[in-house]
Amino acid sequence: MRLFPVFLLLVTAAAIAQQPGSVAERVAAQNALFDEQYETDLRSFPQRATAFGDYRYNDKLGDYSLEAIQRRNRTDEGFLARLKAISTTGFSDQDQLSHDLMLRILQQRITVITGDDAAMAVLGVGADHGEFRQLFATRTAQIEQRCVVPLDELDSEVGRA
Repeated sequence: MRLFPVFLLLVTAAAIAQQPGSVAERVAAQNALFDEQYETDLRSFPQRATAFGDYRYNDKLGDYSLEAIQRRNRTDEGFLARLKAISTTGFSDQDQLSHDLMLRILQQRITVITGDDAAMAVLGVGADHGEFRQLFATRTAQIEQRCVVPLDELDSEVGRA
């Protein structure tokens, strides 16, 4: 009988320890994640930063290489995992909407890069032109690797004719 109060205390302590932080702490964590993601996008797309009025990256151009696209995709996957880990229980409607929108945006960006056409159709992907340029560059590189005659050689052959 003496063990029951100790057991009850341990169960209560374990339940409290597993509770997510307060709503204010979780909203603050979500907002910090949003800020980090936004700053990462500005660094990754310096022309967009300039268009938004942020001139910190005026000395840079966007990197649309396959490696950069894959790096940004991994970064987006990391942001998505961190966002999913934030419980929205008790969030205001505005904070819940912000969470849901960022979740959808990250899922769309990852889907566009991985090229899952079925998922793209379901999500109704409407990526900006930069995302389509990235996708086009990725697909073009993949096609060129599969061609028997690389496209630049074909261009030189056409130029000779």
